[in-house]
Amino acid sequence: MRRKQPTIASGAIRKLTSGPEEWRREPLPLLLQAGIDPALVADQDARIPLEKLHALWEAVFAVDPRADGAMLGAERYSPGDYGLVGFVAMNSATLGEAVRHAVRFLGLWTDDPGIELEGDGTLRVVYRSEFEDRLGLRFATEATLAELLNGARLLTQEHLVPVEVRFAHIGPKDPTAHRAFFGCKVQFRAADTAMVLRPQDLALPLPKADAQLGEYLRSVANQALANEFQQRYLAPCWTTMSRFLVFIVYSPSRPTCLPARPVRRAGP
Repeated sequence: MRRKQPTIASGAIRKLTSGPEEWRREPLPLLLQAGIDPALVADQDARIPLEKLHALWEAVFAVDPRADGAMLGAERYSPGDYGLVGFVAMNSATLGEAVRHAVRFLGLWTDDPGIELEGDGTLRVVYRSEFEDRLGLRFATEATLAELLNGARLLTQEHLVPVEVRFAHIGPKDPTAHRAFFGCKVQFRAADTAMVLRPQDLALPLPKADAQLGEYLRSVANQALANEFQQRYLAPCWTTMSRFLVFIVYSPSRPTCLPARPVRRAGP
């Protein structure tokens, strides 16, 4: 049972509206055009519907129509901008470990898309909710892989180049900017959306990682994930079950197998 409306941390909206000058000059009109409440954006703990993020990408494109917007935005991110997810990744031993932790805790940042890491180094983007195929969704999807690669480059302090990058959606007329950012061939209209990293790159150590801090942050993230699971799955289930029991006990049409009134135990 997932959230009825998939959401993303408000930090993603703040970061997008703090991009190049054309994006941050007048952020309020962009937010209003996308139907986003500025008060929610200012709330560090708020979640924003993902459809609003897609609408915001389209509002940004309207004032700055460039095909490389997703890559441009990705370059302005640092791992710490992703909150607890980013700090756990920053304090992992290797890039591969950082990616695995990011995959595990990604739900603390966004409900969609998910990321699957395969044994050959393939990072596959998987949407678990249905979204309208629109320009904003395509930008958000491209930003997912672009931000992953940018974060990997910052963590390893190496200019990593993937083996391959592919997107399932249609691409721009001129994909030169995409190839320049990723450093490899970028395929559009592919069977899936994925980025393939070299095993030797995933084995790279993170020079600034703190092992002790990483262990502590992972415990915090695991607890946050457990709390999120409880709020999202267990609490609604318990509420539904409670309502069902109340209905069964007090409904005039309750099953005849149930007693009409509480049964008292016979005394000694």
